[in-house]
Amino acid sequence: MNFTPESTDQLQKLANLYGEVKLLVLYSEEVDRDSQSNIQVIKEFRDAFDHLMRAIIATTRNRVPDNANSKTLDQYSVQNIDKAIGHVYRAAFDSLDGTVLSLKNSIHEDLGKYPLDVIKEVITDYWEMKIKILELQDNIATHRNRKDIGNDINAEVFRNYVRDIETLKMFYKTICSAGPALDEAHSVYKRNQYIKYTFLFLTAIGAISALVALLK
Repeated sequence: MNFTPESTDQLQKLANLYGEVKLLVLYSEEVDRDSQSNIQVIKEFRDAFDHLMRAIIATTRNRVPDNANSKTLDQYSVQNIDKAIGHVYRAAFDSLDGTVLSLKNSIHEDLGKYPLDVIKEVITDYWEMKIKILELQDNIATHRNRKDIGNDINAEVFRNYVRDIETLKMFYKTICSAGPALDEAHSVYKRNQYIKYTFLFLTAIGAISALVALLK
């Protein structure tokens, strides 16, 4: 079985991309609190494998299928490997979409347990982080709109998407690391709130008692 230099280059590109995307898929499954695999990702990998096998079968047999529309063996192989690359890119985008959803939900759930005053005390750049997350959401929407235009565009969008995901992962790591400090600050906050409202309650009781005494 001998692939031409062009087909070999495409195979190398496919192998390198798959290695990157597989790590993204594993991370996406790791941060999914429901521990579910993305069915669409599995489908895209299956379709990529199908196109890869078409190229391998044709090259092994040294002929293209009868329905290949007069393509040469090299054209047929390159075309199918290119389609396989496209499916792996789509698997990457589906996986990244899942990662974004999981991280956003996790950030919301983890911070939702604490009052805003506690969050701002521990995570001093909270507002800057929140603004950046909103910007990332806009970026991610743009990435989704641009995907599937072609493999060259997909490569650019893929790099930008991964870069933005890394920023989101950094925010999530910051929040996880702040967990003990948030718990401690929350305990102090609740104690202070108890003292504050107890003081206000006793003050109100004192004022009412004084008013009743004056009215007697």
